[in-house]
Amino acid sequence: DRDFRLLWSGQVISGVGRQVTVVALPYQHYLLTGQSLAVGLLALVQLVPILVFALGGGAVADAVDRRRLLLLTQSGLMATSLALVALALTPGAPIVLYYLVAFVSAGLGAIDMPARSSATPRLVPRERLTAALALGQLGFQVMAVAGPVIGGILVASVGPAGAFAVDAVTFLAAIGAVLRIAPLPP
Repeated sequence: DRDFRLLWSGQVISGVGRQVTVVALPYQHYLLTGQSLAVGLLALVQLVPILVFALGGGAVADAVDRRRLLLLTQSGLMATSLALVALALTPGAPIVLYYLVAFVSAGLGAIDMPARSSATPRLVPRERLTAALALGQLGFQVMAVAGPVIGGILVASVGPAGAFAVDAVTFLAAIGAVLRIAPLPP
């Protein structure tokens, strides 16, 4: 139970941060290109790794220690957010680097989600699994609503680089939570 609460709280915090980037990245992309088509291409670049890695992510999560996999994916996602901060602070950064970071981030997220989902049944007793899954869905809904609102406020107040930095910092909560749970071997 404690491990599930830790994982859930870290997931919600980092999930809100990810949603901040969902708002900030297309906005930053439009500022740099001035083209709606470029923003659409960004969405396509993010869709490809989700389609490619989502099925394989579940197989990987079943074959390795989920805790270790979550540490790798959360650290990788934090690194992509830090890369976005660096790009946003670098005048004239090539737009292709934004596409590359978005691709890597979407791929990591596609592996992270099945690992996180498959960890839940291992962290709670069978009689509480339904409640834990419902709580997970509640957290997802909170992230989906609160994250973009916070993202809009951050983009307006501190700009895209500041929003990406907030996203990067939220991964500290997720990584800290994962470090505190027991290993989850296959």
